[in-house]
Formats: sequence, structure tokens, C-alpha cells
Amino acid sequence: MKKVTLIIPVYNAELYIERCINSILSNTYKDYDLLLINDGSSDDSLKIMEKYEKEYDNITIVNQKNMGVANTRNKAIQLAKTKYIMFLDNDDYIANDYINTYVDAIEKNNSDVVIGGYQRVNQDGKVLDHRYVKNSSWGKFVIVSPWAKIYCREFLVKNTIQFLDYGIGEDIYFYLQILAKTNKIDVIHYIGYNWFYNTDSISNTCHVGLNKNIDILYLIDKCREKVEETSFFNKNILNYFYIRLIIYYVLYSGKNANSREFVLEYQRLQKYMNKNLNGYKGLVLFHTPLDEDFKFRIIMKIFICIDLFHMIPLFSKIYCKGREVNVNGEQ
Repeated sequence: MKKVTLIIPVYNAELYIERCINSILSNTYKDYDLLLINDGSSDDSLKIMEKYEKEYDNITIVNQKNMGVANTRNKAIQLAKTKYIMFLDNDDYIANDYINTYVDAIEKNNSDVVIGGYQRVNQDGKVLDHRYVKNSSWGKFVIVSPWAKIYCREFLVKNTIQFLDYGIGEDIYFYLQILAKTNKIDVIHYIGYNWFYNTDSISNTCHVGLNKNIDILYLIDKCREKVEETSFFNKNILNYFYIRLIIYYVLYSGKNANSREFVLEYQRLQKYMNKNLNGYKGLVLFHTPLDEDFKFRIIMKIFICIDLFHMIPLFSKIYCKGREVNVNGEQ
């Protein structure tokens, strides 16, 4: 039996799946299974994967009707039979020492999870950004994606740690449970994961604009149901994470809304923070984690100051790109 299973949910990835698979095959480490789950693709993704399955006995394809990435990953955790599992997105790719580096790291201290960094790359392979993980209480909260990590499968199964089937933050829900369940987490100063900047991907399209079918507060409430303060992190760290998530959401998704939509949404979020994250303004202004990224530290503090001085309506008129509509729905 192989030692690690690499899991790739595949949906309409005919342009990128070969690059992803080839990067795995070129790894120096060979003791792995590759589990490709075709999640109802309507393009030629399945045909491309079948070509590899015929050639390599450690590649398995599961073909299914579309279930979404969360349910697909949850299914894959159950299907995997190896001691360790790793996740990749179907348009990303890895360095040739990636698998070996993570397997060595998780076996060194018998860890439950090992976390590494990533670099953001465009179509030409140009590095747009990169991030290492800081080995600190806050540092472990920064990269919540399922990739750039290796997991002990038994730990995930034993603790029923799963992804949330929702339009936003399924990986946040998954990862916060991990942080709450174990302190056997190691951080490595390593970047071997290439996160492809795909302008057509779900993460770059469905969260642009304030979508009435997506509620950031639903996600946070689901996380709070699963994750309470534990000995592995304190309440301020967790609350700061939720506040940061809310502010990032309203700034990122609200930019293409109109100013009225932005204000109404933030008023709703503000009411929630006042009720459930009491003292959120002081936490951001005076108790920001010391190793928070400088850029995010400044953005958070400026936004809270705008909030304190009741200038959100004015800010929204300058910041938002969406056109205003009148009561008749006319622009």
C-alpha cells in the first residue's frame, strides 16, 4: 500500500489538468496514489485523465455527477486508504520535491498536520506573490486553503473533520476544526505549491459583488458551532480571525456593489459583530496579533477608524464601483 494519496477534484479543467498531473508525476517521491475525482465535467477533462489512468497503475479516477468541491473532498477522504493525504486544485501545480518535503516533515515529529507556504503564479509562470507560514499562534491562521499541507488521514476521520458544502469558506470551516482539535501541527519554511491565478476560477468570480445567496455570517456561525476556545488558541485570536474575515469579505465582495448595498450589508455585519464579537473595534485597534501581515494590519485599522467616525456611507460612495438604482430598479 502507498503512503500518501494526492486528491484532486476536477471540474472542467481540460486546459490545466495535464500540467497539474505532470507536476505530480515529475516528483522525486513515488510512493503515492493519485485520486482524480471528475465532478461532472462537461469538457474533455475525463478523457485527459483516462489517458493517464491507463498508463499509470497508481492513478485512479472516480467519475460522478456534480457534487461540488466540498462534498467531493469529503468523499475522497473516505476513499483514500493511505496514512497521509494531500489536496491539490485542478489548475495548480507543484515543485518536484513537494511530496517528499511534506512526507519527511510529517513523519519527523509524527504530526497530525504540516503546513507550508505557496506562491501565486499567472499564465506565464510569473510569480505574483508568495507567502511563508509563520510558526506562531496567529501565523497558523493565515493560510486556510487545504493545499500546501499534508494531513494524517486517521486524525481527520477520527475527529469527523469535513468541508462545509456552501458557496464560500468551505476550506475555512475545515481548517478551523483542525486548529481546534490538535496542537500536533508543524510549520515548514518551504514553498512548493503554485497557486495559479485563473481569472475564470470560482474563487475569482462568485465572490465578486454582494451575492444574496452567500452569507458570510452563515459560514461564521457554522464555524462557531464546531470551534470554541481551546487550549490550542485563545479567544482573541479566534475573534480577530472572524473580524478579519468579515472586513475582507465586505471590502472584496462589496467593491462591485453600489454604495447603498455596501452600507446596508455592513450595518448587518456590524450588528452581528456588536452582538457576538463584543469589543471588535478595540481588538483590531489595540490587540492585533503582533505577527499579522503589515498590509492587513493597516487595512483593518483604517477601516475600523472609518467605522468609528461613522464614515462608512461616505467611504462607500468613493470605494464602490456598482451603479446606484432607484426604487423602480432603474440606473
